[in-house]
Amino acid sequence: MTWREYGGRTYEWPYLLRIKSERSALLYFGAQHTNDPSDPQLEGLQRLWDEFRPDIALNEGGDPPVAHTRDDAVRLYGETGLVRWLAARDKVQASNMDLPRALQAKALLAEWPQVKVKMFFVVRGLLPCERRPDCEPAVETERIVPIITATTGIKAAPNTLAEFQQSLAELTTTPMETPHNHGAWFDPTKEGHIFNEMARHIEDSRDHAMVVAIAKAVECGHRVFAIAGGSHVIREEPLIRSELHAHAAQHN
Repeated sequence: MTWREYGGRTYEWPYLLRIKSERSALLYFGAQHTNDPSDPQLEGLQRLWDEFRPDIALNEGGDPPVAHTRDDAVRLYGETGLVRWLAARDKVQASNMDLPRALQAKALLAEWPQVKVKMFFVVRGLLPCERRPDCEPAVETERIVPIITATTGIKAAPNTLAEFQQSLAELTTTPMETPHNHGAWFDPTKEGHIFNEMARHIEDSRDHAMVVAIAKAVECGHRVFAIAGGSHVIREEPLIRSELHAHAAQHN
């Protein structure tokens, strides 16, 4: 599904994709990103997990550590953190199905300069902090910047809080934007900011990586519980169904 097609429709969250065969099953939970432990989406997610009883969990967004409690998992790492916590609780293998950040950076660096690409990842990494009232942006920025440097291989600025704040000011396009209002910059259906274009550039690559990981796990006969933002699930669904249909036809 193209971004134009996706942006022309309305959706309700969560968006669920269920596929079942004689020897495998997939439950793909498309979430509206949240860091609120009381979000009703997450009660439904946990109920579906318990009913589905997966033997493999796949998530977008890397490999966050397992938090000590269910609520801490959500506050720190959103719905991905909850799935990681549930997987650890039930001794289920959990893996990142997303395109590694180094490969995402490589794709963006082919089109944009290092400083812009690094800022894309740092600001995107701060979006969960913007959703948490207890998060201190300056502290979180200082924590995230070295991680982005290590995982992207980009040693260019920003490498300090001051450099980040200067670069952020240069990226701000209107006086209405604040350090707690950057989600729209990463919406691939929108225009008006360089990050909107960068997001569109990278999301297709990420979606294809997720489809490959999901199809491989299902084709191996697993019960797969996957978690990603709802737009990924909606856009990937035609490809997932096509991949699994082709695999089934090949083995019949």
